[in-house]
Amino acid sequence: TTTSATFARTAAVLRGSGVLLVQPLMNEGGLGDALRFQLGERPLAQLRAACGPVMRSAGGRRWFLAGNAYVWPRMVHGEARRVLREQSATVVGEQFAPLGTSEFGPLIERIEHSGADVVLSSFVGADLVAFERQCHAMGLRRSVRTLALTLYEPTRERIGDAAAEGMWGVSGYF
Repeated sequence: TTTSATFARTAAVLRGSGVLLVQPLMNEGGLGDALRFQLGERPLAQLRAACGPVMRSAGGRRWFLAGNAYVWPRMVHGEARRVLREQSATVVGEQFAPLGTSEFGPLIERIEHSGADVVLSSFVGADLVAFERQCHAMGLRRSVRTLALTLYEPTRERIGDAAAEGMWGVSGYF
């Protein structure tokens, strides 16, 4: 259970070793071979399943894309632009933050001023937890919903009940 960058590097190092490598988490795909399997959810399918219901819940079609600055979130945002165009939605802003960011105040203010109805969050792990807690603390959740493609049980537990209200996750096993 690693980031896509770690999976890619590990796959390269293990090539020819006969060692099986399985990535069960959501991922962008494309790195498989006879002993390299990426089983997790793919963002295009997640987005197609969730965007319509999230927009209906939020009562709007304006999206802000926010996430970590590495390969998976950038690919997620590209797929989101495609799906949102298909659904006649608008992207009103986008911002990436380095992995390990803990202070999201300026980003949350930017989201608030953008007029977004929904945030597509491509943050992972502790960054997702910090971002969502700060969204709640700064009052953003009163007017903006979040769709987080990496929301699963342990992360949801760390975010907490109050801060997670208004969040959406989308995984086939949920």
